[in-house]
Amino acid sequence: MYTHLLSIATTLPSTNISTASLLSELGGKLSPSLVKTIQNMGVENRYSVLHNVREIILGKEEMQAATTATELGALAVKKSLACADVAPDQVGLLIAVTNTQSRLLPGLASDLMASLHGILKPDISIINMQGLGCAGLLKAVEVAQWYLFANPNKKVLVVISEAATPYTIKHLCCRQYYSFREIKAMADPSAEQLAMLRSTEEVIQAFLFGDGAVALLLGSQNNRSGASFGSICHLTNENPDDANLLVMSDGGTEHPAINGVPQYWMRREVPRRGTAYAEATVKALLKQPQLPINHLSQAKVCLMHTGSRKILDGVSKKLGLSPRSPQVALSYDILRKYGNLSSASVGFMLAEGQFTSGIGIIVIFGIGFTASAGIVLFE
Repeated sequence: MYTHLLSIATTLPSTNISTASLLSELGGKLSPSLVKTIQNMGVENRYSVLHNVREIILGKEEMQAATTATELGALAVKKSLACADVAPDQVGLLIAVTNTQSRLLPGLASDLMASLHGILKPDISIINMQGLGCAGLLKAVEVAQWYLFANPNKKVLVVISEAATPYTIKHLCCRQYYSFREIKAMADPSAEQLAMLRSTEEVIQAFLFGDGAVALLLGSQNNRSGASFGSICHLTNENPDDANLLVMSDGGTEHPAINGVPQYWMRREVPRRGTAYAEATVKALLKQPQLPINHLSQAKVCLMHTGSRKILDGVSKKLGLSPRSPQVALSYDILRKYGNLSSASVGFMLAEGQFTSGIGIIVIFGIGFTASAGIVLFE
């Protein structure tokens, strides 16, 4: 059974920051090797909920947010409903996906319901799906499929909103920064060198992530947009230690916040393990009975989460696709224009892509460590 995409809409913050402008602001603080690493990540622009990014990086001001994940998500919902021939009272379930909610509690879904008071009925069901990293979209779609099977006359709103830059944009003007290769080439690791490695990670994250929201209106009846979701497969913590590949602290006992700001920790094994998870879930998906295709080469497109260009290259090659293939071009394009949008990245691909009739494959992976692969039918 296919679940139909009735409408989709995206929202971006107003602050647009190019990679070139950030590199210019930092001047000679970044080594030539680190600059090359940043330029090779495949990100040319990103959008931020912060309106004073330049001043933050230069250490002149503290963070000042112009908007929030809640506001971005609410606007995406309004745009999505406006695009569909669906009365808001037909929506029976709201699924809110984020890693970077405006506040820890009560969660994005409740905050969205408050922002959308008078638009969505207060007696609908709500689900918060928080802390899934970049892997939330297909998990939310699958929950929507279950709901629509039981309630075929209702509609589901899946809202994915990310505001990562307040976690990743930091003062980056107080020292000299080096690439991982340069730091490894130094003498035996010392406390200072370990601190340098962490600082380099922070620089990479500041250049990698962007903010944005997407809202998908789903139903069990035929649609006008021409996109429908089919079978989905998942894989979580194939190895128990994979749970520690990506960790974001939020004042917890294991990883307390530093200087009041939660910290995002990423192990070097992420590209390798992410690639392995992507391959495993796609293989499992293509073994599902009664699929319209049995090999990835038969798919019109492969929409992959925008981890970084290195990760996209690795996943493409592992799946037997050329990184320059039209099948994967949209993933690289979204990364270039918006950076790593976390769980919203594939939603932006679905919203912006010009698809011809056929089958597409969606591949996402992230914190957990977890991955999902799913079928999308374009008509």
